[in-house]
Order: sequence, then C-alpha cells, then structure tokens
Amino acid sequence: KLQMLVKVNGESIQGSPFIVHVPGKRLRISSPFDGRGVIAYIGTKGLRQPFVNPHDSGEVTASMSTMAVSHRGFTCGEPRVLVQGNVVDGRGKYNYTDNVRGSWMAVDLKRHRLEVEAYSLRSDACQNQHKLRTWRLEGCDDGASWVTIREHVNDASLSGKPFSTAAWTIEGFQGRPFQHFRIVQTDVNSSGNHFLTCAGLELYGVLHTAKGPEEAMEEGEGVKE
Repeated sequence: KLQMLVKVNGESIQGSPFIVHVPGKRLRISSPFDGRGVIAYIGTKGLRQPFVNPHDSGEVTASMSTMAVSHRGFTCGEPRVLVQGNVVDGRGKYNYTDNVRGSWMAVDLKRHRLEVEAYSLRSDACQNQHKLRTWRLEGCDDGASWVTIREHVNDASLSGKPFSTAAWTIEGFQGRPFQHFRIVQTDVNSSGNHFLTCAGLELYGVLHTAKGPEEAMEEGEGVKE
C-alpha cells in the first residue's frame, strides 16, 4: 500500500489519507530463461529497454556464501552472475562457491516483492561435473527468517552440458510475496562435493513493485496479465 500524492492548485498536500493498491504484474514462464521472468523484467525496466544486469545497476543485490578461488589465484565466483539474465555475458561463464556444506546463492529484490509461481536455474560452463542435485529454493522478507519454497532431492534436471537449464513450478505461495530468494545446496553435487555452481536464476510469478506516489496514481488495482 502506498500513500497517494494529492495536489491542490499545484501544491502537494502532505498526509493524504488515501491509500493506493499498486497492482502486481504476472510474469509467466514459457521456457527457462525466456526473457520474460523477474530478472529480465527488472533489468529491462519493464521490458522497455535493453537488458542491464540489475545487480550492476543496483536494482537488486545478488550474494553468495563464499566465492571460490582457482588454483591459479583467480576468483571463480561473482554474485552478479546469478542475475545475468537470459544470455550469458562475457564475465558470467563460471560461478561457484568454495567446497563447503550448505553453500548458497541469493538475490534481494529490494523494492520488489514476488509471489513466486515458477523458477529456473542455469549451470555454469563446467561440463559433466558439479551440477546441482540436492537443494532448496527459499524465500523470506527480512533476510533472516527463511521459508522453504521447494525442496529437491537427487534431482538430475540440470544435465551435464555447459549452461544446462531447467525449470520448476511452485504451488502454495500465491498471496505470499517475498523480497529475498536463495538457493541452498543441502547435499553433494553430481561430482560428490559441495561446490555450488550456478550461472543464472530466474523467477516467475506476480511481481509487486513499490512505487512513488506519482507512479502509483497512474496504476489501477488488480493483477495485470
């Protein structure tokens, strides 16, 4: 809910009692990383502009439990890779944590909230190794009190190919939007270790965006399809 901006003779009136319900935007999945999900929508400012990684622009904040370092001393983990959108950019080929139990990668949608209905993941450039098999998708609104949205056990949906993708539907969270989402690896990957490798997360569902009063005045109520 947002407070409506009211003007009388061009002057803003503070403390208006009117409350505006900003509508949600339903983003439906057709295929993994189809350019129609939440990350794509935020990164293109509502599909109106060329995509800019929303972590780079500050619209969202991606994070990860640790960032792996190669034997040559190169960092092989970079949070921005998680939200690089439907096309892998030049910096987003490899992305993995240290070999630590319970590793995670997360995104804070900041001024956005999502009633999640589906999501998709993309592996990194590794071939036939280190693919996710057992993990949870979690959500929360305060960055601390995490709720399990969907749990996967020995799920081989992500193939051994580089940049393999898969998608899953979500049920039971309509009317319960979250600001924060994360992937938590809860057992070993396809190589029998705890490196969490992931080069993309996309989310789908009903997106609610906190807007300024002037933006809110332009919106109606209800869910936009």
